[in-house]
Amino acid sequence: MSPRELEVIGLLVRGRSEREIAATLVIGASTVHTHVMHIYEKAGVGTRAGLAMFAMEHDLIRPGHHEIN
Repeated sequence: MSPRELEVIGLLVRGRSEREIAATLVIGASTVHTHVMHIYEKAGVGTRAGLAMFAMEHDLIRPGHHEIN
């Protein structure tokens, strides 16, 4: 995953909408959507819950923490 994709993952699994992610990262909503599609494809998942599991299993996030590894 790219550094930007890791940022998006951290926000996605914490329940942020694509619009909120776009505003936080100061990028377009369509760019966020593209990142999300690439992330789901790379992770082999189709839901945020699946992505959260993938991220925890691969030490990309830690439960209860707000930062990304």
